Amino acid sequence: MRIQVPRVAWCLLAWSLLAGSAGAGEPASRPVVVTDRGPVAGLRRDDGVTAFMGIPYAQAARWRPPQPVSPWQAVRDALAAGPACPQDTSRFDATAGTGMDEHCHFVNVYAGDPAAPGKRPVMVWIHGGSFRWGTGADPLYDGKRFVDAGMVLVTFNYRLGRFGRFAHPALSRAQAGEPLGNYALMDQIAALEWVQRNAAAFGGDPGRVTVFGCSAGGVSVAALMVTPASQGLFQRAISQSGGIVEVNGQRLAEDRPFAPSLEADGRRMAQKLQIGDGPDAVARLRALPAQDIISYDASETGNSLNPVVDGRILPDDIGTLFDRGRQHAVPLLVGSADWEDSLLGRATIPPAAILAPVMADIGALRAAYDGAPDEVLAHGWFRDGVFIAPTRLLADRMARVGQPGYVYLVDYVAEQDRGQVPGAAHCSETPYVFGNYAGRSFRGKTYRYGMADRAFGGIIGAAWIEFARSGVPAADGLPGWPAFRFDTSDRMMLLDAAPRELERYRPAVMDYYRQRTEAMLGATAR
Repeated sequence: MRIQVPRVAWCLLAWSLLAGSAGAGEPASRPVVVTDRGPVAGLRRDDGVTAFMGIPYAQAARWRPPQPVSPWQAVRDALAAGPACPQDTSRFDATAGTGMDEHCHFVNVYAGDPAAPGKRPVMVWIHGGSFRWGTGADPLYDGKRFVDAGMVLVTFNYRLGRFGRFAHPALSRAQAGEPLGNYALMDQIAALEWVQRNAAAFGGDPGRVTVFGCSAGGVSVAALMVTPASQGLFQRAISQSGGIVEVNGQRLAEDRPFAPSLEADGRRMAQKLQIGDGPDAVARLRALPAQDIISYDASETGNSLNPVVDGRILPDDIGTLFDRGRQHAVPLLVGSADWEDSLLGRATIPPAAILAPVMADIGALRAAYDGAPDEVLAHGWFRDGVFIAPTRLLADRMARVGQPGYVYLVDYVAEQDRGQVPGAAHCSETPYVFGNYAGRSFRGKTYRYGMADRAFGGIIGAAWIEFARSGVPAADGLPGWPAFRFDTSDRMMLLDAAPRELERYRPAVMDYYRQRTEAMLGATAR
């Protein structure tokens, strides 16, 4: 959006000249960058990183698409992260000490010298947390590794819980002309649009943007791959532990088996908070104290609050759109960990509840797992059917848009965890990707990484960086990594201390999931 006020333009020009002038003191340690909304002053750190924290990319508007930010004239301090989006902190606090507020639409930029010549690849990280918790300002996501590699890293906040995914019949009627329901996904698109408008000002190349994330962040990447509104906003995509293939998933207004509509979910919340469907429902919903919504989210914890099919932002199920070649034509790197069912350790979910979506096919599932008992079967379905097998189908379908899809499986276990856990936990590769090791707290545990851990981190971090540069994951210590195809190159990369190819990985189990999913996709196409 152009700023047409001459006074603003002159102010921005003056600060641009000041930021580029020689001289000690504030301009050198507090570099100023002119964004499309106004000038911001970051901090040049002793480690060579220039950090710009807490830059607004959108205005908050409860259960509305993100709104444009009003321009500013005076230089805005970008020294501290903005507040996290509202979330439940009763079990653990994932706000990274920033506090929280509905006005939470902030980006953080980690760069080298923004004034240096040349444009550097940009990596945009989407944090995880089941679409319920987290912030882009978590210290784990500090961008030094990427800056040292000649890149720019952007992290950001997006709406969480029922703030980020909500529908109600009264809202649908009142806002019939605008996108509905997927407000977290709308925020992510707005953040990527901000990157396109502003990357060059921080030394980045808006034509070489890689979007990446783990868990809910990985699910977000898969959704962004098929969202028409994100077309052209990124040129590479990395989905870590989020490559879902949903078929017959949740809809905005239509109930499906095992997936009541989002409007039904919203009506249930409204009823519990004593709001009906009357003419004042919209006003009363918007007037709810934020804490009431947070408390409701806390009482309704369960599955990840993934995006829903709304017919506009998300036109259909992610797996269906990939199968029909409707995904963006950009290289995709997608993978998971070999102990994804580590997530089940946090919940006391009976096996029957986990297996409910596959009960109609339980005999074939049990045969694929050699007659395993229900508890083992439930963990296998959760690990393989929800996480590992879908990555293979998504990567295979990339050929339908003429792009490669690369698949990995992490089984590296940190030195201090060896002998105590059965494998690599969900998203446990994230600290290695970022190269942030010293005394980091991750998933409620403080890790002090050893030399072997750092060596592994060097490999996986280099592979992610090279993928962002060239579209091909490669690094010293990695063998050649072929694109995945079911029929011609059924090979995944095992990411361990000694990475190697896995050919025809667990064929009985993987073939079962492929056949099951392809049958479902075929049924939806008829």
